[in-house]
Amino acid sequence: MRPLSSASSEGSWARYRRLRRLYWFAWLGYVPVVGSFGIALFRVFGAAATVPLMIAGLGWMGFAGFMNFRLASFRCPRCGERFHGGKRPNLWSRCCRNSGLPRWTDPSTPPRPPRNPGAGAWRGAAA
Repeated sequence: MRPLSSASSEGSWARYRRLRRLYWFAWLGYVPVVGSFGIALFRVFGAAATVPLMIAGLGWMGFAGFMNFRLASFRCPRCGERFHGGKRPNLWSRCCRNSGLPRWTDPSTPPRPPRNPGAGAWRGAAA
């Protein structure tokens, strides 16, 4: 993938911020949203509400999994690779796992040196 321009990187970071907020909403909103939906269903339909409640719960879990996938697939504005890594993404990472670009920074800034060059944990580290 080719790197993005500075103007499109602002839109890219705005998209990342939106994805991150939706991700947290999907994970933290499961119990309150599905729980209140279940309470409302049980008050109206009684015991017959179990199947719609299970469908709503499974749908919400699917939404949370989809948001996890979308956030893990976010592309770095500098290098164009996945920001959080490849096969085993780290969604807690504060910088790109490929180019070292910190979150919320302009991709035209020069890359920072690795924290521990001898460890080789950073891909840009000299061997």
